[in-house]
Order: sequence, then structure tokens, then C-alpha cells
Amino acid sequence: LKADTTTLRIQQIKFREVIDSISEGIIIRSLTPQGKPGMMENINKSALHLLNLNNKEIRPEDLWLNFEADNSDDLSKYLQNDFRSNQLFTIRGKLKNLDTDNKVEVNCKYVDCGSHSYVMAFITPPNSASVPSLQKSIEVFSLLEAVHVGIVLFDKDFLCYYCNSGMRSMLGKKDMAARSYTLEELFGGIVDVDFEMLLKDAFNGESQQSPDFKFPGRGAYWYCFIFYPVRNEKGLVETVMGVSQDNTLRRAYEETLFDDISLTEKSDNLKSVFLSNLSHEVRTPMNGILGFVELLEQDELSGSQKYFLNLIRKSCDNLLCILGSLLDMSKIENGQIAVEKKWVNIDSIVTEVSAFLNKRLIESAKENVEARIYFHPEQLPFKIYSDEFKIFEILKILIDNAVKFTQNGFIEFGVGRNNSDRFLSFWVNDTGIGIADPFKQMIFQPFQTFNDSDKLIYGGLGLGLSIAKGLADAMSAEIEVDSEKGQGSRFVLSVPLQLGEDDEADKEDFNEAGKARKVLIVQYGYSTIKEVIKQLRQHNVHVVHANDGVSAIEKFFENKDVDLIITDVRLSDMSSFELIRALRRINENIPVIAQTAYYLADEKQRCLNEGFVDYLLKPFEPSTIIRLLRKL
Repeated sequence: LKADTTTLRIQQIKFREVIDSISEGIIIRSLTPQGKPGMMENINKSALHLLNLNNKEIRPEDLWLNFEADNSDDLSKYLQNDFRSNQLFTIRGKLKNLDTDNKVEVNCKYVDCGSHSYVMAFITPPNSASVPSLQKSIEVFSLLEAVHVGIVLFDKDFLCYYCNSGMRSMLGKKDMAARSYTLEELFGGIVDVDFEMLLKDAFNGESQQSPDFKFPGRGAYWYCFIFYPVRNEKGLVETVMGVSQDNTLRRAYEETLFDDISLTEKSDNLKSVFLSNLSHEVRTPMNGILGFVELLEQDELSGSQKYFLNLIRKSCDNLLCILGSLLDMSKIENGQIAVEKKWVNIDSIVTEVSAFLNKRLIESAKENVEARIYFHPEQLPFKIYSDEFKIFEILKILIDNAVKFTQNGFIEFGVGRNNSDRFLSFWVNDTGIGIADPFKQMIFQPFQTFNDSDKLIYGGLGLGLSIAKGLADAMSAEIEVDSEKGQGSRFVLSVPLQLGEDDEADKEDFNEAGKARKVLIVQYGYSTIKEVIKQLRQHNVHVVHANDGVSAIEKFFENKDVDLIITDVRLSDMSSFELIRALRRINENIPVIAQTAYYLADEKQRCLNEGFVDYLLKPFEPSTIIRLLRKL
């Protein structure tokens, strides 16, 4: 790190020497996210002299005190100009400190350096050259020689007329004759990349990136090129600069990462197979035990014998319930929950859940707990299009919890519309022990159990609410909790009234004029999402694809009208948390969703804390993206 810092410092000193040697005044300022001039980055000696400034630590607002523009509005326009779209800006005026000809031009130009953008102002007499040409600047060439990446310069005939020391090292060539080289001569053979097409596009003004490749005779190393168009003072592209990166370590990391992911997926599959086999092996003898219990119950039994048989039956049922919960949790973690929607009568859901609530209160001998039902059918739609089984399973879990933690008072089950009219809400209220604030963030995580005190233990695996949350997410529904310790709890399940299963309705949403949407998907491998892209195109949703984090940032710069970004949690060149911070510097309001092949509760919580709006399991369906876009 110390060596890198020293090298960077040397390069900064060399850069300072280069711009100080130029007779024209040069001012470099960074750009704000809105494309306007921002912080001062550099100002050379000539600019300090021309502007009569003797302190290099000047404030941006004091920069033009000794400059009088011919048009008084020009300076204000310069400060408000968006250099991302209007990349050239000229101000004419005079300098107050010069006794002789004090007429000058201030030519301001946009400079894109990839992850950072700047505006450079050149102070020159009218009609003089604003910047020394790249080919004639020995200082610039020495600066290029100092950097560690490979740099090559190409002319319009695609001939390389300059190759820095870093590039020569990558090619394994210490000495190269001072002449132009064809691509084949430069690389020492044919490379399996269409560089001519990339250079052609770069000369048309578009930055290009090559796929990874190997130089002939350098088979152990992977490289890629990024080609940048270099414009002259007239805005014409005369040179293309190629910057080569050594991606060998990144490729090795990717291979290791994919091996780890494959191993994890195999482990998850083995876990699922094990739980499935365990369930089968345990259920078979358990059903035999329950069968014998039924046979024994047909005989004349004493009171104590009936009591013990009832204990056996309850114990068997509890064990089967535990196995079922483990299997459900495994399916949720692996994204194996299938949603089966149909038209469902709300009345049948209410009847079934009400019967279950009364049954659980009787079984638990909760004589001091009253069952309440809130249902006004005249205020509700007759049917909803949803997964009836999953709604019932979620409400069973919520009622089980309410019965477990409520000793006195009431448990209320109700249904009604929420304020937006887009969701139907089912709720379970109780007057139980309530939930303390620190525990509210944990209750939906697997294997979290709660005890009211050291003496009173409620038991359970701690999977119920995790399963309820997983089932709700699969349906694009929501579960919310409102609780206070000692005051009871309120759980609300909000189910979308219509999730857009009608394809024609989906098309109408985004096919209307001005309603086309754009999504950036960051995921390695185009083939894995090719079918999703094809289906989304039918709904007027355009997909921009990026393989890694750096590519995603570049694509977002080029497509600032993106409505939604979906990124893999695990990227090859940076973490998803680094990526979202970089994306938010470009647009702090862009919604970003994390996607992963397997569910990790801690990872999901960290993603939400870092600013991701959601956490999805792969593979996702096109309908999922459409629903997400509807919510924006």
C-alpha cells in the first residue's frame, strides 16, 4: 500500500509538472452529479498568473474575480451548464491585471475519465490553439510511460503508433521499433476478438470494451481492452486510446467463486434430499404408530389409558408438524415455493380460519380468551385472485402464535381493504404478552424463539413466522407487525387484489405512449436471462445487461433513464454493496434490488440496511419484474 501511495504521488507530481509547463492557463474542476462545475482539482501556474491569483488554495467562487466577460451572463451560464450534454462552452472577455492585450477566450471542455468526469477550462488569446497536440507532447508521453496499465494509441487506419511500457510488458516485448504496427504485428498473432469492429465503433465516438482474451504466446494470462475516443479541439476523433487490463486474478477469482457457489448449491440440494428422506423415513413408522393408536381407541379403555393414548397422538402430530416446518423452510430457502392462483371466495377463507381459531382455543384450554371475528362482506369484493392454500397457511401460523402467547382477553381475526384499495388485508389481533422493540427485527428470522421470562418458556422451533414471511414473499404479499410489550400484538397480511395474471392487461400498462420501461440487470452470463429479456420485450420493457460491477456502472452512465436495477449479490469484480454506493452517486433515487441463488437472513438484512429495496431469489420470473415496475 505504501509503494502504491508513493507511485501515485510521483504520478501526481509529474502531472503537475506537465500542466505547469504549458503556457496557456488550465483549470480542472470535477463535475457534480448534475453535470455542473464542482470542486477545484488543479490550476496551473499560467492560470494563476493570468487571473492574478497568488494562492493555489482558492475557492471556486473567487476564481473569476479578475475576469470580465464580454457578455455578463456567460459566467452564470457556465456555472449552470450541464457538461454531460453540452460538452463545449466558450467565454470571451478580458483580464483586469494585464496592461497589454488582455483579450482572452476561456474554452471549457467536458472530460470523461470513466468513473469520474471533469470540466477543463483553457485560457488563451483568441484563435490560438487551446491544447498542445498529444503526439508532440513529450511530457504527456512520459506520463503515459509512468502508469502501470497497458496503453496503446491507434490512428484511423487502425495502426498502433504508440505503445507504453506497461503494454510492452504485457506483450512480453522489451524493445519495439519506433514505427506503426498492425493489430496482428502488435499482438504477435491472431487474437479471437474482433478488434477492428471495436476500433471502428470507438472512432465513431463510442467507448468500447472487449471480452476477455489471451495474447498469443501468453496463454496463462487473461486481458481485456477498453477503447476510448480522443477528440481534438474541434470535437473530432483522431485517435483512439486502448487501455489494457490484466484480468487473470479476476478470472481465477470467478472460477473459485463459481466453484464455491456450485458446492453451496450441491450442499443445499443434499440438505433438501436429506430432509425429504428423513420426512419419508419418519412419517412411515409414525403413521404406523397412529394407526395402532386408532385401533386401541376402539377398545374399552380406562380414563388413564385414554389420557396416555391422547398424549401419544399429540406427540406424533407435533413431530410430524416439526418435519413439515423444516421441509417448508428448506423449500423457501431454495426458492422452490410454487404459487398456484385461482379465484377464491373471501367468505370461504373467513369461515375456514374462524373454525380453526375456535378449534385451537378449545385444544389449548384457553377458556379466558374470547374469539372475535370482524367480517363485513358488503364492503369487500366477492372473490380475489390468489393462492388460497398459502393465505390459509399464513393465517394458521399467525393464529397459532396468538393462541400460544395469549392467556387472557381476546384474539380477533378480521379482513378488510387497506387505504390504497390495491390490497386486501387479513389481520390477527391479540391481547397477549406483546413483543419488545429489539425483538421485532428478529421475529421473521429462522429459529428465533421468545420467552417472556426465565420461568415461562413457550417452546417451538422458531420457524413459524419465517415460513409465513417466505410464503407471503412468494405471493408478492406483505406481513407487518405492530406490537408493544405487555399490550398485545397485531399482525397484518396484505394480499394484492390482482397480481396482473392477464397478459393483455400487462401489455396495456407499458405499451401506452410514454410508458415504456427500462431495467438494468447485473448478472454474469447473457444466456441465463436471454429468455427473460425476450418475454419482457413483449411487455415493452427494455433490458440492459451487464456482466459485472464496472460494466454496470458504465451501462448506467450510458442509460440514465433506467427505471430499476437488479443486481446479483455476488459479483466478480466488486461486492454488491460497493456497486450500490457507486450507483447512488450517479442517481441517489434509483431503486436497486438484490438477487441471490440462496436465501441468507443476515445477508438479506444487510442488503436492506445498505439501501436495497428488496431481496429476491433466483430464478425470477418476468411477471416479478413487471410487478416491481408497477410499484414504482
